[in-house]
Amino acid sequence: MNKKEFDKCIKIAIAEYERVKDLNDESTYLHWSFIFQDRQLLDWSTNRKADSFARFGYEPGRRYDHAEPRAFRKSIGLMDIRRGWDIFNVRLNRARETAMARPCSICWHFLHSAGCRNAFYTDGKGISKLYL
Repeated sequence: MNKKEFDKCIKIAIAEYERVKDLNDESTYLHWSFIFQDRQLLDWSTNRKADSFARFGYEPGRRYDHAEPRAFRKSIGLMDIRRGWDIFNVRLNRARETAMARPCSICWHFLHSAGCRNAFYTDGKGISKLYL
């Protein structure tokens, strides 16, 4: 992935902020996950207030569905899962500035087992890579 692709995702997140902020309460920051394959953006999703999927390893009854598995579920029919894929996580604070979006340990295991090749995320200072 390159800077142009990262910038595109951040612009989408900023543009979508107003639309999706009502899906979350004031105590959470919005978090987007963008799925790429062969440098093509396939789909994206945000975290949301909903029960998490226990089959992915999340605690049953947890209040927030994570963006990573949601984006993967949306893009699964658009990709060739055998070739691997990349993810870019963006998190925005209330001032619409990027913040830490490193996947949690459960999401890391999910990404690793689902065939993700590269995981990138905003860290508040720039973009970091998560080694899978």
